[in-house]
Amino acid sequence: MAIVRFIRTTLIDPLLDWRLWVLQIVGCSLLMALFSWFLHLGDAFWWQLSFSAFLGLIIGGGSLLLAGGTLNYFLDRGRDPGKPAEFSAALRRTVRSILPLLLLAMVFYLFESWIGKLENYQYSFPGWLRSEFPAWLRRMISEKAVDNLYGLFIGLLTWVIVPGILLPLAQLLADLGFRGFFTLRPWLRTLRRFRHWLFMLLPFVFAILIFALMDMTLNPTTATLTGEKFWLGTRLLLAFAISLAGWFILCAGLARGRMKADAEPTGKAATTPEPKPVPVGAATADVP
Repeated sequence: MAIVRFIRTTLIDPLLDWRLWVLQIVGCSLLMALFSWFLHLGDAFWWQLSFSAFLGLIIGGGSLLLAGGTLNYFLDRGRDPGKPAEFSAALRRTVRSILPLLLLAMVFYLFESWIGKLENYQYSFPGWLRSEFPAWLRRMISEKAVDNLYGLFIGLLTWVIVPGILLPLAQLLADLGFRGFFTLRPWLRTLRRFRHWLFMLLPFVFAILIFALMDMTLNPTTATLTGEKFWLGTRLLLAFAISLAGWFILCAGLARGRMKADAEPTGKAATTPEPKPVPVGAATADVP
């Protein structure tokens, strides 16, 4: 069945590759250590500013390399399911795509910053919108319901709409480099598929799980400082594992969607070759 194959190839198999877990944990740990070092650097001298900029480039390039390598890794697995994919080959292909991925990351940051500004109207816009409703509709919809709908709208923009548009393009750029900007047919085909947008609800679900996990605090009247530290570390580790699992599943689903987009017909009818004329001398007559 298709649903069983989808669950096995997209939701289960990506989580069973222990090598990918090790590479991601080591890579993310190094990037977080570099970022912590970056935050503690001074800015009193020119060489400190220069080193901070250099370290920032390393952190940004390493993040793009790790993310693009993961996208290419699952894309290679989808292209040849019977052959184990090599993460080193996926990383080498991603190195040639750092610049287009950087441009797309800047666009992603720009969109997310615009969406973040919408949160400034969380306590003003819903109330104003509800005040414009007719009296009979205000009696049916409470102000809290409008607030929740506005928060849901921002969450869908942040975790579904923008990633759903840009992540398939990021996979295309990680695979083809700058040629991905001129080979947009697989990207457009992916955006037209309803299953793609249904699948892109998973980041929203994983984000809700992580936020709910981080809100699970101990009772302040009975908890000790040691217990609070232990529980905070446990929640951070669980949130990190959930985010990695969600990222693997997302990359596997994007690779599956790319394979289906590449397999779709182009819409052009196949042309039948015209028969070549046969010379008169080479023609043979049927003998009764």
